[in-house]
Amino acid sequence: MKQNIYPILLLLSLAGKAQENTNVGTTQTSSHIESIVNESSTATTIPETNVKRRKLNFFIISKPKKFWDPATRFNILRAKIKSAIRPTRFVCIVASSSEQMSSKIKFRLNKYNAQIGNIWFDGHGSIKKGYSFFNIGKDEFSYKNINDSNHTTAFRELAAYCDSTTRIGIGSCYGGATYSRPNTGNFKESRMNGDSLIIGLAKVFNGTTIYACESWVMTKPGLFKETFAMAGHPLLKRYTDAVYKPVWEQLGVWNSYSTLNNNLQQVNCIKLDKDGNIGTRFNHYQSKQKVKKQIAVKLSKLQEGILKI
Repeated sequence: MKQNIYPILLLLSLAGKAQENTNVGTTQTSSHIESIVNESSTATTIPETNVKRRKLNFFIISKPKKFWDPATRFNILRAKIKSAIRPTRFVCIVASSSEQMSSKIKFRLNKYNAQIGNIWFDGHGSIKKGYSFFNIGKDEFSYKNINDSNHTTAFRELAAYCDSTTRIGIGSCYGGATYSRPNTGNFKESRMNGDSLIIGLAKVFNGTTIYACESWVMTKPGLFKETFAMAGHPLLKRYTDAVYKPVWEQLGVWNSYSTLNNNLQQVNCIKLDKDGNIGTRFNHYQSKQKVKKQIAVKLSKLQEGILKI
């Protein structure tokens, strides 16, 4: 009887060890699969914001309405040359409307899978109108309509391609004027409301930084060389009219605003580098003694009635 029991016990012992080995192997396999699943899950949950995308800078110019517009045509020429040399960094767009501008910008952005780095809206202002504005072709933007969602559809389409590092410049004269046009011989007092324009545009391009000038925006040589190319004053006699008094006083002064800090603040003169990136000069334009003297002389010679309505 004892001899018959030993083989049975031996078989039972071997069977128990085999079951243990099977459990261990199953546990190890399950752990390995779980580890792979966790690694795969981690790899697929990386936010899209962590993926770096190309940044394109845009220089927007309205299509000239008149043949004789040397300042605009000069800007188009040099911006187009710059665009041809640096097509993956800088793009010059001539547009007859904001809708056309938006369409052209989105085409370039989608072509290069890019985001907007900087936008410069080049154009003219007019003290005669009595308020700050800028144009994109036939479309005018001012405090009167910048909060109208129907009027800013093109901007809202582009806002999706912007982030907190995007900078936007209003390149028209008096685009950021916070003063009132004086009551002079030919003109009544009128608040320019450039601050309302800046803030309104910043709300459309939420999170970006907007820049605009209190005074004239010049188009001197060296526009893309980080100089005072945008500062200075025109030489024609009509700019010695008394209506330009606050314009002379604020020569070279710029304002900036972002919804991230809700703070409208003065900054040094704006500059553009070779790729169209918007920045600020290290020094204030009126810190130059020569400029201070020029302003003092011009203010002393202002007269009413020179600028005609």
